[in-house]
Amino acid sequence: MKIINNTAKASLDNIVLFPFDDFAIPFQRGVQLNLSGFQGGTSKIVLAPGEADSYDSVQVAYYGTVKRIGDESWMWYLAQGPVEYEDEDLPWFQRVCLAKSKDGYHWEKPNLGLVEYNGSKNNNLVDMGDGIGHIAACVVFHEPDDPDATRRFKMAFADRRYRSLLQLRSVRMA
Repeated sequence: MKIINNTAKASLDNIVLFPFDDFAIPFQRGVQLNLSGFQGGTSKIVLAPGEADSYDSVQVAYYGTVKRIGDESWMWYLAQGPVEYEDEDLPWFQRVCLAKSKDGYHWEKPNLGLVEYNGSKNNNLVDMGDGIGHIAACVVFHEPDDPDATRRFKMAFADRRYRSLLQLRSVRMA
């Protein structure tokens, strides 16, 4: 494949395109984008929903981040549990949870003890602060050298209230 951009030319044997974002594909003329669903095979779900009544018992969605922290992989993911809604316009309510793994296959959901859910803080919910509603996506940044230990994890996230605004704040995870 030859790529010509203004006067610069490049020749590539291989090119990787991520068709999830049609703006990231440099050439679109004559290209048809399709997403194919999982067709089966030997793959297994990485993180299954939790026990009944747990915060992630209804849905687990990965619109988060996986980072290597020490000798573990930490995964921030979105989850939904059985929640009573006062506002009927809310079809679901996702919050951020944390899971950890030594090998990337077997994940544990640590008891963070930070956020009350169903009368208990025995869960893996990340403390996002007050006034945060449905989270649509999140990206976690780890700054281990931050002198303030409570600010070593920062998260950019999309909240339903701010459909076109991405927030950045420190979040409690331990």
